[in-house]
Amino acid sequence: MYIVIDIGGTFIRLARASSSRKDSLDLRHVHIFQTPRTYERMIAILHTEVRAFGGSKIRGIGVCIKGVVDRNQGTVTRVTQSGKQVLLIASDIRNFFHCPVIVENDATAAAIGEAEFGKVGRDFLFVIWGTGIGGTQIYQHGKKLFVSSFEPGGQLLLYGNHRSHLTFGQICSGKGIVRRFKRPAEQLNASQWSAILSDMAIGISNLLTIRPSATVIFGGGVALHHPELIRRLHRMLKQDIRLLPKCAPPRTMQLAATKDMAGLSGAFVCLTMSKKILFL
Repeated sequence: MYIVIDIGGTFIRLARASSSRKDSLDLRHVHIFQTPRTYERMIAILHTEVRAFGGSKIRGIGVCIKGVVDRNQGTVTRVTQSGKQVLLIASDIRNFFHCPVIVENDATAAAIGEAEFGKVGRDFLFVIWGTGIGGTQIYQHGKKLFVSSFEPGGQLLLYGNHRSHLTFGQICSGKGIVRRFKRPAEQLNASQWSAILSDMAIGISNLLTIRPSATVIFGGGVALHHPELIRRLHRMLKQDIRLLPKCAPPRTMQLAATKDMAGLSGAFVCLTMSKKILFL
């Protein structure tokens, strides 16, 4: 039995596979529970939940989580209000289950999952539009899947009447939306969404000048819960935003076919098919 874990800010998802075969990953019976507030509590609950979900014969565990991942050490580094925090996720899980454990960034895992389980091929730009904004570029050469992760949310944009500089993430991410309008994304009105989309179009067009792609795939909570925004954003890019002469708007811009299972799918690929992936 293989177990894959998607650790989100609100929920943790578990899925299992009876073998390393792609079609053995069971995404119909996913176990979901709330993410604990502390890392120590999370690890303790994972020990219990994974054992109950996967049984005693677990051959490998794949984890995806937000943060800067060291794949060799199996650690995740996060910046908190109190400073930098290094989470020893792989060893904390491995010491309990005594099996191989891999750790991958959630946005990167989601892009890999979409490449392997999605419907648009393996040459695209994957953008997470959720609590934060993240990105990964995917393309295939021969039998290898080339994966290049980046942080589009860190780009500076001019914002507001005073034209102050804020990051793309501060303006358009789920957290940024709450900070900007004092309400979550699901409570925004039409004019507020228009303002968000105008800034989102600028951020995406900047991204496409650096990383041109004919296909852009969106994942993340904001995008998945508001699919009409992606269609509007695509129209804006084609009609209103002038890109550099050599950078045309993408021909295809759509939601991830794997939806909120992209992270689990990608964690499974990283765990069982790692030899086909080349990280740039």
